[in-house]
Amino acid sequence: MLPVAEDLGVIPPYVGEVLTELNIPGYKVMRWEKSKDGKYTAPANYPPVSLATSSTHDNEPLADWWDTVAAEEKQLLWELVSSTTSKPPAFARAREQVLASLLAAGSRIVILPIQDILGTKDRVNTPGTLGDHNWTYRLPETAEDFLKKNGKTAAGFAALVRQHRGQTNG
Repeated sequence: MLPVAEDLGVIPPYVGEVLTELNIPGYKVMRWEKSKDGKYTAPANYPPVSLATSSTHDNEPLADWWDTVAAEEKQLLWELVSSTTSKPPAFARAREQVLASLLAAGSRIVILPIQDILGTKDRVNTPGTLGDHNWTYRLPETAEDFLKKNGKTAAGFAALVRQHRGQTNG
């Protein structure tokens, strides 16, 4: 089993050094990884001992973030994943390039929430709140029906994984 540190939020400065020393990967959440000049860090430059992801269970899925983030932030991320300065498209059109950029990460581990793969806005948890909206997310149908309904998306994602990460089982 490989431990992964949830090194998000406010953490003491020594944590990164200790994780590196122990060869324990920490999180690289694409939208939070920026250089000192304010530009997003290319996932290809993430260290091998890290876990690359688009979102966590405690923040909004990418589709929701894309629709609500400031235009300047969206532009910066779009320029990174598309290598163009064109205006960012709607998330349905940008999703594949964002996911491809993450799948090409230097990280040994890439984990993408199903909501980001599908481009939905279904949230898992809203920290600091109580209610039935937290920790109750489920796929809206059986796995068989899900694949029938989303087969094209699943096949496209599998092709992206093969292209950027190697072989898949399926």
